[in-house]
Amino acid sequence: MVSNLTIVMIILNLFICFILPIVVFIFLQIKYKKTFLPFLLGALAFFISQIVLRIPIITNYLPHFVWYNVFQIKYPYLYWIFLGLTAGIFEEVSRLFFIKLFMRRNHRYVDSITFGLGHGAIEAMLITGLVNINILIFSIMINNGTFDSNLFKLDSVTLSNVYYQCTNLTALNAIMSGIERIIAMGIHIGLTVVIFEGVLKKKSFKYLIFAILIHAAIDSSIGFMSQMFGFSAIAMEAVFGLISLVLMLYVIKAKNRLNWHRENEIKKYEITNIKYD
Repeated sequence: MVSNLTIVMIILNLFICFILPIVVFIFLQIKYKKTFLPFLLGALAFFISQIVLRIPIITNYLPHFVWYNVFQIKYPYLYWIFLGLTAGIFEEVSRLFFIKLFMRRNHRYVDSITFGLGHGAIEAMLITGLVNINILIFSIMINNGTFDSNLFKLDSVTLSNVYYQCTNLTALNAIMSGIERIIAMGIHIGLTVVIFEGVLKKKSFKYLIFAILIHAAIDSSIGFMSQMFGFSAIAMEAVFGLISLVLMLYVIKAKNRLNWHRENEIKKYEITNIKYD
């Protein structure tokens, strides 16, 4: 059986993944207006960079090469760095691409926040949310005795693995993945503001490198903390939570700088139009 508390935590996890980012987006839309485009572009930036490009390359294409499999097994430390670096390159380049190409008229401070929210929201929905929907459905089946009858088409090994995953899931583990998504959304907002500031300061490449290195360090540290240093899941989330908090402080501090650069952009635009008139 799956405990009622665990099921409640799974539902709370789903609220964090699906409802919370939408509620925050609606609040921003009502307060600031015209935030739908940045939110949508942020979601597209993640979807294309990870779901369409990076994940299929890493899971479907590269394993066909012997050198990749040897590299993965023989040099795990370098492999963790490789995973983190590729995540940073794909996502941050995608962020910069969408901001520069489609957000030329969306340079408000709130636009950077909403873009990052969209990026983190779609990741939460696709990576964690969909998995937890399945776990919730399977857990309910287990508790009402319909698990075997509803999933009789699955082979015994798959059936056993799904059953084991659900019955061994604790309430703490269930909610931890939701907390992880909140932390990740904060990190995505912070990295978006880094890219956004680079665009406004006309130093896109410099800030892109900063964002890639930060992103790579965060993702690479997962392997080092869990495999090399034996960090527990709670300890790892505490580290990532601290990183997310630091990035949120950066986001708050960046507000005046971003607003100042945007005001300068508006002034230059007005002066240019006056000259042409």
